[in-house]
Amino acid sequence: MNEEKTSVDSKLNELRAEIDSVDVQLAALLDRRFSLTRQIGKTKGAIGRRIKDEAREQIVLDRVAQNLDKSENINAVMSLFKLLMQLSVEQQSSGLEEFESESRGLSGANADDYFPNVCIIGAGLIGGALARKIYDVFGNTQISVIDLPNVLSELQASGIFTTCSSEINEASISPASLIVIACPPDTCLEVLKVLAPRLHSGQVVIDLCSVKQVICNLAASLVLNGAEFVGVHPFFGTEKSGFEHSAEVPLKGKTICLVATEKSSVATLKRLSEWFNRMDLRVFETDARSHDATVAATSHLIQLMASSLGSVIQQELISAGKADHLVLSGGALAEFARLMASKPQIWSQIVGQNNVEIDRLLQKLIIELYALLETSTNDRDRFADIFERAAEVNKRLLK
Repeated sequence: MNEEKTSVDSKLNELRAEIDSVDVQLAALLDRRFSLTRQIGKTKGAIGRRIKDEAREQIVLDRVAQNLDKSENINAVMSLFKLLMQLSVEQQSSGLEEFESESRGLSGANADDYFPNVCIIGAGLIGGALARKIYDVFGNTQISVIDLPNVLSELQASGIFTTCSSEINEASISPASLIVIACPPDTCLEVLKVLAPRLHSGQVVIDLCSVKQVICNLAASLVLNGAEFVGVHPFFGTEKSGFEHSAEVPLKGKTICLVATEKSSVATLKRLSEWFNRMDLRVFETDARSHDATVAATSHLIQLMASSLGSVIQQELISAGKADHLVLSGGALAEFARLMASKPQIWSQIVGQNNVEIDRLLQKLIIELYALLETSTNDRDRFADIFERAAEVNKRLLK
């Protein structure tokens, strides 16, 4: 029995010694591989290519599977390589961060290298306000704009934009390192579809809509040719609209929300965060679903309540010939009145895109608001009537 045990122990020690030898080789190979992935990350930064490359990862996994197709260890090895792919992305991101840090060290404090060429699609209130801030903070950044033909002369006259165009094509899009879609919510979806086949690796696309799940899901379904997409929601709008009012929008200290997608890297999120910080904006990061659930409560529902309240007041006082009685109000109504002047066209699109979260919250309101719940999702004409009556309250209150 002792001889048999000694023989087994000897065999076990031999196997462990062989594993120890393999571990030494494996550790050296992994160390070499991760050094290479960091170099790849720095190289991708230099040529403007995104870190995550799903096609390349699949090629690696397919090659491993082919070499192990008859092995009893194939499942274990494939699981290990999938983990290795995740770790390699992290290493490449670290390499990209090193490259960007070195680049910023060479370029100095201006940091125009974040996004040297920015294209704004839709320079209305929000797009225009962001363009003005970029112009003020990053003096060397080239800012182009794509908008409707009837507003191009006004945009050109502002002196902010190096080029103005009314068409989305390769010539207007290709030079941009950052493309900002600042259109109404439904238009943003259509613009992204038009953009997708014209994009290339190294470009970053963001939108400025207040609903994120719809457009982020769309971006995930599109082929962006190596470009990245990040959902962005700026919290510095007003009830006004148009480029002519964009200079009135204060940005300093305001919050801007970043929403990561399947088509965005950690390095790009960090670059955007630093870029917005340089413009004195506070950056908050979350996922698309959490974002939409939150703003449904903190913004969308409040707007709907303000318009519903304005509609009731309009019917109770103005339509009844008692508009002069509006002086019998305090600061609360004055604050709501600012929201009452909002445009129904934009808000009907916001409600349409975030109706699941908004409806969930509307269900919790008292029974008097049930009519608003149905109006906000089914009857666009009545929805517009509510906003028109609310806007009339705003006008009368401010006289």
